Amino acid sequence: FIWARRIAGQLAAGIGTAAFALLALDGWSMAVFAHATHFVVLFVLAGLVTMRDSRRTWRLVVSGVLFGLAIVMKQQAIPFAALGIWLGMRGDGSILSRDAIKRGALVAGGVAISLLSLVAAMAVQGVLRQFWHWTFEYAAAYVSTTPASMALPIFSMAWGYITAATAWWWYLGLMGAVFLLATEWPRDTRVTALGLLIAAALAIVPGYFFRPHYFILAMPVIGLLAGITFASADRIFARSMRAGTARLLTISLAGAIAVIQVVSYRHFLFEMTPTEIVRTLYETNPFLEAPAIGQYLRDHTRPEDRIAVLGSEPEMLFYADRPTATGYIYMYPLTERQPYADEMRQELIQDLQRVKPRFVVLVDSSTSWVANLQPVTRLVTCANTVTACGGQQCGPGYGGCCGETNCCETGHHCCGGSCCEADAPQCCGEDCCAADGVCCGGNCCDAGSSCCGGNCC
Repeated sequence: FIWARRIAGQLAAGIGTAAFALLALDGWSMAVFAHATHFVVLFVLAGLVTMRDSRRTWRLVVSGVLFGLAIVMKQQAIPFAALGIWLGMRGDGSILSRDAIKRGALVAGGVAISLLSLVAAMAVQGVLRQFWHWTFEYAAAYVSTTPASMALPIFSMAWGYITAATAWWWYLGLMGAVFLLATEWPRDTRVTALGLLIAAALAIVPGYFFRPHYFILAMPVIGLLAGITFASADRIFARSMRAGTARLLTISLAGAIAVIQVVSYRHFLFEMTPTEIVRTLYETNPFLEAPAIGQYLRDHTRPEDRIAVLGSEPEMLFYADRPTATGYIYMYPLTERQPYADEMRQELIQDLQRVKPRFVVLVDSSTSWVANLQPVTRLVTCANTVTACGGQQCGPGYGGCCGETNCCETGHHCCGGSCCEADAPQCCGEDCCAADGVCCGGNCCDAGSSCCGGNCC
C-alpha cells in the first residue's frame, strides 16, 4: 500500500492492496502455501518501498541489498533487480548522466553485497563448486528441457488454473495496463507499473513451465493495475456526476467484485478443513501422511542415524528430526531430461551405498517423481540393496532383501522367501528352477521335459 500510494494515489493503492490480498488467498495458484516465490515478492516490494527517495545513498544501497536477497530466494528475481537498478537511475535529468549512473551503481552495489555474501558463505562451507553447479550449470540445463513449441499450451493450462477463482482481478489488472496508456497518468506511474509488469512476465517465462505458483510474482502488480482500472473509471464517472458520487460508485463496484469472489469461493475460504484443502489441491502427495511417517522414523532410530527419502518429500526428514543420507532430498532433477541426470542418479546411488541409511523411505507417488519423464527403476533397485534385512545391511553386489533375513545377490531371483542359487536362477511359483528347466503350473520340470496341461511330460 505504501509503495502503490506513492506512484498511483490512495484510491488505486487501496483497491490494489485489497485485490492483492484476495489473489494471495487463491488456492489454485498455490498462493496459500509456502513457496520461495513469496519471499521473492517480499524482498522486491521491500526494495521498492525503500527506494522511495532515490537521492539518499543509504536507501539506494539498502534497496539493492533487498533486491539481491530476492535473487538469493530464486534466480527468477533477476528481472526485478534489473528493474530496481533502472528505477534507481531515473530522476529529473538524463538516465545517462553521471548522477544517474552513480545512483544505479549504488543499487547494483547493494545487489552485489547480497550475492557476494552468499558466495562467501558457500566458500567457507567448502561447497562453492556444488553451489556453482546447482545455481548456474544445472539451472541452465533445467530451463532448456521444455521446447518453445510447448510454451503456449502449457501457459493456457496454467492460466486456466490461476484464473479459476480470481479471473476478475487478473483481467481487471490487464485492463489497468491499457488504461495507463490510454488515459492521463503521470509518466512515473506508467514507467514503474508497466516496468514491474514486464519484470514479472520475464520472471515467469524462463523454462516455459508456467507453474501456478510462479504467477505469485505478478500478483502485486496485477493488484496495483486493477486499482488503476478503478481509479481510471472513477475519473470517467466524475465527468458526468459529482466527485463524491463517482467515488462511491467506484468503491461499490470494486467491493461487489470482491464479495462475489468471496461468496463463490466461500467453501474453500471458510468451510474446508486444512486436511481437505491439502488433499484437494495436492491429491496423492503424502503431505498429510508425512508427520506420522516422521514420527515412526523418529521412534525407531537414534539421533545419529541417517535416513534416505526416495521421493521429493524432505518434510519427512524434518518431522523425523534425522539427518539425510544424501544431498538429494528431492528427486525431480534425477528424472528430468537434462544432461546431468545420469550423473545425479549415480551420485545418489553412491551416497546410499556409502552411508547405508538406517531407513530408506520410498515414496510411491508419481507427483513425487515426475517419473513419466525418466524411469526410476534403477534407484528403487539401489534402495533395495542398502535397506536393512533381518538386522543386516544388503551391501553392494546384492539385489535386495528376500523375505525377512536373506540378502540375494544381484541377478538372483527371490522365490518364497529364499534366494535362488546360480544353478537355479529361475523362479517358478515358490521354487527355484534350473536355467534349462521348464516352469509348469508352479512346478519345475527337468531339462528336456515339456508342459502338458499344467503337468510335466
